[in-house]
Amino acid sequence: MFDGAQPSIMEKNKIIKFLQSFIAVPLMLTAMPFSPITQAGVPIVNVSQIQLHTSEEGAPLDVKSPEHIKQAKKIDAYFASMNLPLTGYGDKLVTEAEKNDIPYNLVASIGFHESTAGKFACGKNYFGWDSCHTKFDSVDQAIEVISKNLGGNEPRTAHWYDGKDIDGILKSYNHVNPRYNANIKATMRAIDNQKITDDITSV
Repeated sequence: MFDGAQPSIMEKNKIIKFLQSFIAVPLMLTAMPFSPITQAGVPIVNVSQIQLHTSEEGAPLDVKSPEHIKQAKKIDAYFASMNLPLTGYGDKLVTEAEKNDIPYNLVASIGFHESTAGKFACGKNYFGWDSCHTKFDSVDQAIEVISKNLGGNEPRTAHWYDGKDIDGILKSYNHVNPRYNANIKATMRAIDNQKITDDITSV
């Protein structure tokens, strides 16, 4: 191999380093999946391993759209202008409206006419639901239950509300007062026209 001459120490070292390079490359490739990969010094993160931030209940935090925030602020501003108890429930009202595919300001408007937005409510039932015979543990619960019913998503009352437009929903909700539909829709327009600040980045 070397024509009978023994390689020098320097040549031996070169040969050893050359052979070691073939060993080092596979070791590096094998280690790559288990160590951070960097590009220009910046780690490339595997997004599937990122833990999402969650609420106290353990559900992923909701990301609210600008439209959602704007609608919630309109509801709160409308009630705040009259210092009414439903002020501050705008976000909850819009959230439940979205879940049940009903207008964002429908339940809010019903609450305004049934109890002056909680000022003359029967307990936590700000919306006159079941002629005030139903008791709720919280206003949040009342909003959830009523929104679900009006959206036709409660099996026991779906035949009254499912697939109906606003006039049909309101006729089922209150068929006694002939002006009920017109009054509710007037308040819905007032809420929709409510002026708010330009800052709609959070509720």
